[in-house]
Amino acid sequence: MGDACEMAWNQGLGLYGAIPNRLLEGFEYTARYNLGLDVPFAPDHDKTGKYAHQMISPRGSLRPVYEQIYNHYVHRKKVAAPYTQRAAEKVRPEGAANGADHTGFGTLLYSRSVDDSALASARVALGSLHAAGSGTEVQLAWLPSCLATTYTISRSDVENGGYRTIASDIAEPTFTDRKVVDKQSYFYCVAPTGAVHAVRQISATAGLPRDWSERSYGGAFPTGSTNVVADAFIVQAYGTHPFSNSDELHFIHSILTGNGVLTACLSPLLASQVATVGLMLRTEDTADAPMIALSISMSSVGEWPQWKVSLLSRDNAGEAVHAVNVLPLDVPLVTYGRIAQPIWLRLSRDFDELHAHLSQDGVTWTGAGKASITNELVLAGCFACSGMGSIPAQVAFEQLTLKVSRRHMRRLLRRRTEGRLVILFRFSVSVQVQRSK
Repeated sequence: MGDACEMAWNQGLGLYGAIPNRLLEGFEYTARYNLGLDVPFAPDHDKTGKYAHQMISPRGSLRPVYEQIYNHYVHRKKVAAPYTQRAAEKVRPEGAANGADHTGFGTLLYSRSVDDSALASARVALGSLHAAGSGTEVQLAWLPSCLATTYTISRSDVENGGYRTIASDIAEPTFTDRKVVDKQSYFYCVAPTGAVHAVRQISATAGLPRDWSERSYGGAFPTGSTNVVADAFIVQAYGTHPFSNSDELHFIHSILTGNGVLTACLSPLLASQVATVGLMLRTEDTADAPMIALSISMSSVGEWPQWKVSLLSRDNAGEAVHAVNVLPLDVPLVTYGRIAQPIWLRLSRDFDELHAHLSQDGVTWTGAGKASITNELVLAGCFACSGMGSIPAQVAFEQLTLKVSRRHMRRLLRRRTEGRLVILFRFSVSVQVQRSK
């Protein structure tokens, strides 16, 4: 991690200072413990869902890793690092890494006695820009430049133009925009003051888009949440057992009346490997409602778990969920036990039948089963369960769309009297929409 921060610094990015100075906290903790001193420890379960840490590890030797961190924080940034400094002094001069996964020779490579930040980069750069929106505000955060001292924020209500400055001389790499309207999308630009070429752009929605709602099932856990950035629904979910007689999951949904197609692209899972995620139709907003889900979950545990895609159904309220069809997920979608590629999911309702499909590219689709559905009005959307109870998992569904079928509306029209046909047909065209951003 230190090497990654040093490379970023040489490209003009202040990754060392992220979250803030989180890397230094880790080095101080490790140095203090391996110098023979006590440190606080609490049992935890890591966010991959695979490793439970019940006790602190035995003390180890001081590796040749401390010079780089000590010299950056103490000499470049003038930040105290007492335990990292003691470790560096005890090992100095640092030698070879002896086969371990770090560089070694830090005394030779990183020793400095003055602030040489001006040598880090000839240009001002700005790193990744993140946004999180609610109904009352949009929060921005970015990876700062190692040279910039203040930042300028601009906003537009439309894409590709019309930006106006809403804040200037911002010293910290964060900003909260509270002048927003619920369910409205906004477009932001952030740039180091006076460095237009280093601008970063992002779009975010204040809350969920129009016609979409969210609900967490499973009262024993924190309430989940959804953040809409660009065309992605970023879901933070809790829960242990997603489908039982009463579900534990977070559900983002709109209303589907009649026929339609629900499609989304699941981004690679970068955290929890015990999460269950997918698309779902529910007849009502209760924890034990009849439902059909196209679900992605683990089929076996271990260092390299296996994954599967399942078409699941609960026929009546309160009943157990049963599998209609199960398919394995393999390379290239899964690599070394991780979902490493985007996975496209689709549920298509055709009157009393629901068809499930899977795709690697959103163009060529493979059937994943079919089930019966009779309720005319259903809730349709995406869901996630962390599989770790009160420990959250974050997943992203890109290009989530719900399209109402024109063919279903035409069939309904044939059941009407001829005298009302023209009026009803005009209405059917108006409700054929695609809900995305």
